[in-house]
Amino acid sequence: MNGKTINSELKRHELIGAPGTVVVLGSGCSLGLGVPTLTGFLDHAFARLIQLSENNNNEFKDLFIQLKCYIERIKGFGGYMHLDLLNMEELYGLAAMREGILDKKDNPEKKDARAVLAAFKRVLFLVYHKAGIEFLDIDNRFSGFDKEGIRIKKIKRESRTEALDHNAHVNLHTNLMAYLGLASYKDDGGRFPAFIQFNWDLAFDRALWLLKVGKAPEDNQKLFPWTDFNTVESGVTSRENHFKNDPLVIRPHGGLNWIELPNNSKAEEAEEIKKLLLLVDPIYLNKKTYWDEKLIWDKKYIEESIKSTLPFKRGEQMVFVPPSWKKDVSPLAGQWRLCQRYLERARRIVFIGYSMPPSDMNIRYFLALALANNNLVPKIYVWNPEAGTPGSAVRTNYFQLFQPLARSGRLLGIPFKFGHPGLFDLERAIQVAQPIESP
Repeated sequence: MNGKTINSELKRHELIGAPGTVVVLGSGCSLGLGVPTLTGFLDHAFARLIQLSENNNNEFKDLFIQLKCYIERIKGFGGYMHLDLLNMEELYGLAAMREGILDKKDNPEKKDARAVLAAFKRVLFLVYHKAGIEFLDIDNRFSGFDKEGIRIKKIKRESRTEALDHNAHVNLHTNLMAYLGLASYKDDGGRFPAFIQFNWDLAFDRALWLLKVGKAPEDNQKLFPWTDFNTVESGVTSRENHFKNDPLVIRPHGGLNWIELPNNSKAEEAEEIKKLLLLVDPIYLNKKTYWDEKLIWDKKYIEESIKSTLPFKRGEQMVFVPPSWKKDVSPLAGQWRLCQRYLERARRIVFIGYSMPPSDMNIRYFLALALANNNLVPKIYVWNPEAGTPGSAVRTNYFQLFQPLARSGRLLGIPFKFGHPGLFDLERAIQVAQPIESP
């Protein structure tokens, strides 16, 4: 097959311009920033609500009481099967099931179930909304991180000289540096990856903002949307030719700054909401959903976002796939199609901070479906401290899903925490990966 024929084949399969690397970000990426995983989430949530209630804020007191009463009400469920009362995924799933099976008439129990779901969404926002806010300190801590990327390149070079000690201390600072290293990464072909962000927090968006913009936009200047919003519903994109300039962030679970107006909003109320959000010529996800860019870069706006100054409360109108085993991905089906598109074309896929639990059948089936059409035999990298421990749950989980690739030596582990001071450069992390063999 000559070069011309190969080129036409690549075009036929739409591979030219597509990123060779796909990076999947799980909740473990933000642990060093104080963001909890879904397991044990309620511990952090209750602590946050108690802290906010100290200012005699009745809303947060009511939220605390509402969630506490809900847990009291479902305790009996534990008599029939094991229930982790601190696991957000299990609690939300039960609430969503209860809301779904109740009569849709004017039923007090139905209203109560919906109120519980709204409370969970509100608490998710309260816990996650400040993740990575340190990136916005551009006058002091993060001054000099300009578009040329000179400072981050220097930091990554210095990081490569660090010893790879498995017991190295990971803290807030190193986690922030790891995010910047990831946001600045380009492959050998000079292309940014496609990032699949399963977290709802905005830490990665803030890292991108710092490196790409690093200042408040001028009047009427829009912040570049990392997400391909035109594809939220269609799943069709023409972004391939832009990967040399910008990454693509795909959010199959939605995000904190994706806002859907209440169903009963009138035109006047919608305009008032846009005014309160300071949305000038806003970017739309669809007719009633907006991308709130100020929630990424405006520190004062972020600090005040938990206040009930809008016709709705932050989090309650968030467009997202909920933290539940009872997942409904249809509101963001276009984002899932984008994930499939790039997973089918990837030459290497890096999972960071995700353990691939057997209980998450939704993700496991989806990955199997997407990769079944990938004829490039991609390498799979698992960046997780347990990836180097024989018999660990993480190794077993990934091996079970990717056995064919593992047998060919194409399933590899990076057995360090995200935020390791010697691994701010993704390329070095890939180079030190070791094959994951049969558990």
